[in-house]
Amino acid sequence: MASTNYQLAPFFKEVEKQLKERETTDFIGPSFEEIAPVYGECFFVVDLTKSMILHFGGMKKMFGYSEKNIDLPFVFDKNHPEDSQLVQPIVSNILSKIVNIAIPAYTNVFSIASRFRKSNGEYIRILTDNFIIKTDEQEFVQCILVRYTDLSFLDKSDTVDWKVNDNFLDKDAIAKEVYGERKDLFTLREKEIIELIINGSSNSEIADSFHISKHTVATHRKNIFSKSKCSNPAELKLFCKKNGVFNGKNF
Repeated sequence: MASTNYQLAPFFKEVEKQLKERETTDFIGPSFEEIAPVYGECFFVVDLTKSMILHFGGMKKMFGYSEKNIDLPFVFDKNHPEDSQLVQPIVSNILSKIVNIAIPAYTNVFSIASRFRKSNGEYIRILTDNFIIKTDEQEFVQCILVRYTDLSFLDKSDTVDWKVNDNFLDKDAIAKEVYGERKDLFTLREKEIIELIINGSSNSEIADSFHISKHTVATHRKNIFSKSKCSNPAELKLFCKKNGVFNGKNF
């Protein structure tokens, strides 16, 4: 069950090399009975100093995968291909920062909502919470607990939404690094119109919504498709997803 994820495999090895001096011996943390997964949840513990997963809880029950030999890149391989283009750079960017910040144990440092593939091929929307669970004496991270929660019964969105603990991380700065200048490509009005375009609204319907002329809407629409270099609403929706145009939702 080895991973073919060539993007993240080297990244985790680099993290392991960087944290070599923090290498753990025996994992010491809460008893796993205390954090046993409930229905619709699973978790695993990651030792970043060894680039390996130490313990699973409920992974097979929730997703159907045998827990034997699952590595970190394999886990990321199960993200929806469209979501993966954002999940991977977001995670690697955040991890590269938190390994150099003193953060107390049991802190939830970041969360991501995305789609994850089960062993039967079905994609479900999940919330991934990432907790610091073990640190060294200086409170620098050694191990992380990753918890998956099934959101599919209440959230059918296909966007990648994420948040960080703003006591330690600057989300705006991370977003600029992940998305680049394209994140702020559109004006506020253009973003409002894009949402309606993606939902299938006509120029007349958009004009009525904002009490503006159809000619003004047509101009906005032309500018939007010109900036994004998209030719239809489906392409525009994917462009916005990849570039964090609407990132920042609460979940």
